[in-house]
This record gives sequence, C-alpha cells and structure tokens, in this order.
Amino acid sequence: MKLSEMQHTIPWKKIIFLGLIILIAIVGLWLVSALRHFSGYDVVSSRTQKDASNSSYVVLGDNIVRYGRDGAIYTDNQGHTIWNATYEMTAPAVDTCGEYLIIYNKNGTEVEVMNETGNVTDITSSYPITSAKVSKDGSVAALMQDGTVAHISLYNSRAKVIASGEIHMNKGGFPRAIGLSPNGDRLMVSLAGLTKKGIGTTINFYSFGKAGKDKIDNMVASYEYPGTLIPDIDYFDSGRAVAIGTDKIMLYSSAEKPDVLKTIKPEIEMKSVFHNEGYVGYICSKKQEDGKLKETAEVYSQRGFHRYSKTLTSEYSKAELLPTNELLLENGTNVTLVTIFGTTRFSANLKQSFSDF
Repeated sequence: MKLSEMQHTIPWKKIIFLGLIILIAIVGLWLVSALRHFSGYDVVSSRTQKDASNSSYVVLGDNIVRYGRDGAIYTDNQGHTIWNATYEMTAPAVDTCGEYLIIYNKNGTEVEVMNETGNVTDITSSYPITSAKVSKDGSVAALMQDGTVAHISLYNSRAKVIASGEIHMNKGGFPRAIGLSPNGDRLMVSLAGLTKKGIGTTINFYSFGKAGKDKIDNMVASYEYPGTLIPDIDYFDSGRAVAIGTDKIMLYSSAEKPDVLKTIKPEIEMKSVFHNEGYVGYICSKKQEDGKLKETAEVYSQRGFHRYSKTLTSEYSKAELLPTNELLLENGTNVTLVTIFGTTRFSANLKQSFSDF
C-alpha cells in the first residue's frame, strides 16, 4: 500500500514542479517584453492622406477612425477602408465605449451612432448639445442647453428617448459634464454652483435600474465639493466612476448607489490630468532630493492604489493615457511612452510633427 501511494504521488510532484517552471518562464518573458526600452524606429509603410491637417483620430476596436467636419473614415492598420460616413458638422466631437462610437456636433443637434460595421442610427436632439456619452450597448446620453435650462436625455440604440429631465440653473446649478456607465443604466452629472458651504460643485448620481426606481428623479447619491470645480467626470470600464476637480480627484464604487472609494488630494497644484478606462493620474512639480522642482507623473488604479511616480526628464505639451494603459507625453516632435510599471517604453524625436499617435 505504501509503495503504491508513492508511485501515485511522485508523478504529481513532477507535474507541479514543471508547471511552476513553465509559469516562471512565461512571467519572465512577459516582464522582459513589458520592460523593454526602444529609442528609435523604422518606417515600415506610409500613405498620403488628403486634408489630414483638418482631421482628428480615435481608436475603435483594433482600428482607427479619422473624422472631420464632412465625414468619417474607418480604416484598418494597413490603411484599407472598412466604412465611411458623410455628414456636415461645424464642431465634431466623439466618445467611444466598447464597440460603439458617437460623433456629435457640439452646440448643434446631430449625433451619429456607429460601431465597427458602420452606421447604427442617427439622433436629432431638441436643443443644442454641449456634451454626449455612449455606452457599450449603444445607449447615448446627451447634455443640452436652452437658455437658463439644461436638458439631459438618455436614448437607446434605436434613438428612442428612454429618460429625460431638466435642470434649472438658478436652482440646481450649471451642468459642466456628464458621465454614462458602460451598461447605460447609470448617469452622473457635475453641477457648478452654490453648495451648502459656498461656491463649488455637486456630483449627482442617477440610476435607471432597481436602485433608482423609487427615488425622486432617479437620483441615488449626491456629493458636494465646496471650493472645487469639477469639469471632467466619467465611468471606468468596470462601472466605477471618477471625478477630476481643480484640486482633487474622487474615485467612486461601482454600486448603483456609489460610495467614495478614495479622494486623491495632491499637496501641489495639478498641471495636467488624464484618465482612460482603467487608470487616472496627474502631473505636478515635485521637489526632488536635490531640492530642485521637476515635473512628476503620478498614476493610480481605479480603486485608488498608487501605481507609480515618474520624474519627467523633458518638457511636455500634452499628456494622455492610451488604451494600452501607457502614458503618452508629447512635445513637438518628441514622443515618450511610459508603461504601467513606470518604466520608459519608447522615447524618440520623430522626423516631423504629427497630429496623433
């Protein structure tokens, strides 16, 4: 009996040992790839684009949308056209979530709803749109303004209004921004105006699910931030939310009645702020060990865990968190990419200026 038990035990130990070796090897190769640094590049292919200076770009799925005032073109990474759409907008703006994209005319009334296969529907609003958001199921939230009254409407993927409301600015405040959850059933609004403790911002959360069914105007939570203006709010891909203010960053839970997970309040003024679907961060001037002030990037997870501090070695004019979670720093023709580990992935001077990366 003892011999039989040993014969059955030894192979399992070998399998576990080999499994650990393979796992260590995979992790090692991944770390080597993740921490590699590139300082130059070769041009593999290129193509000429007409009217490129008047175009903007956004990633949709694995491909790129180039859009402007008179239309949009969706191309793969070889430049082959997947679809194109025509419209006329004086100030086109975009938002993406999952496989959906909206292009809307800021201060106009048109919204084009698209996905990776082409146009899904068109929305015509009743009032000029100041901001719009799209969810993973194609729902669209639009913030509109008509004099001293702000209107918020939620449309489904067939352009049908499923919820709407008004905010009178002399009572509720001036709406600065809106955020729509990935599943389209929760909305957050940033209102600048008088709070109980003075001029500041109120963040209201609305739920169109069970949590908000019996609430007045579907509002499930409200937070006041006296002395702080909050022009940027959004939902992460997980359903957690973020509010970026002039002096602090608030992170909220994914519950239908959200709680504040963490408030990030830098001691030094934030010069730049950025976020994507999973992380948030800012850049400020931080005193180093030698007593000198240097620009430093601080990046946090959506739960509020500090990921890294990165002292910048050169000036920048634009900072952006890419969908790959890499921090893009631009300054003229100089480009730097910082990984989520805080290491420099790529740094080089391009041969000419560029509009997007």
